[in-house]
Amino acid sequence: MHYSIDYLPQVGEELVIRIAHGNLSFAKRNKKDGQAVYERYELNGSISMAANLRKAFQTSDFLKDAGEQVLVLVDSNVLLVPESEFQAEQIDTLYEHTFSDADSDVRMFDELPELSAVAVYAIGKELKAAIEERFSDVRYMAIGTPVWKYFHHLHYTGHQKKLFGYFHDKKLEVFAFSQKRFKFCNSYTVSHVNDALYFLLFVWEQLALDQENDELYVAGNVPGEEWLTGQLRRYVQRVSVVPSGSGQMPYDLSLLCREI
Repeated sequence: MHYSIDYLPQVGEELVIRIAHGNLSFAKRNKKDGQAVYERYELNGSISMAANLRKAFQTSDFLKDAGEQVLVLVDSNVLLVPESEFQAEQIDTLYEHTFSDADSDVRMFDELPELSAVAVYAIGKELKAAIEERFSDVRYMAIGTPVWKYFHHLHYTGHQKKLFGYFHDKKLEVFAFSQKRFKFCNSYTVSHVNDALYFLLFVWEQLALDQENDELYVAGNVPGEEWLTGQLRRYVQRVSVVPSGSGQMPYDLSLLCREI
């Protein structure tokens, strides 16, 4: 089951479930004013994510009026495969070879034609079953897909090269583009703001970006934002924080809730 980056559905009346490590949340567009509404579900750490989701279906007022359609944003390890080399029948082998702890998961993929790539990711079998027991029309999407789409368009503004950092769920996704391709894409666990500073500057140097002319953008739940941007500007002249404009809603989710 897969969806093209060119087909990012407007949320409309559709429910979106966002599933990340230690984080379960929901969003949908308000029928009256068109504004997105959001709820973060309080997890019970003693049970699985699938069990938490089944409990949410029973107890959450937010989900009471949910129909049969749902879009599920999945946060998992992502393997990017060049579009020209992608073969659907090989994704299990490729993914398991790259991420050895994903044997029991179900592989999914998003086509990214604007970037000449396919994003392969995974969802647990039990979690997928819990979702499809409740909804008859289910679509899946990697958390990175709406973020890549948005920043790929930003990549074309101006003539400067750009590096992007997206913070979410105690992780930092760092990526850059070269026209219609990924030039770099990697994910790092960030336990301290110093880690974020190190990774961003390391990639900046690795890509041989110009500290005076090229641009660095950071978005999402930026840890120690004022300190981090201040430190970054000691080495990179053009540093910008992209405002989410959505309160507590994760940035990837807020992008889906806009009119794309």
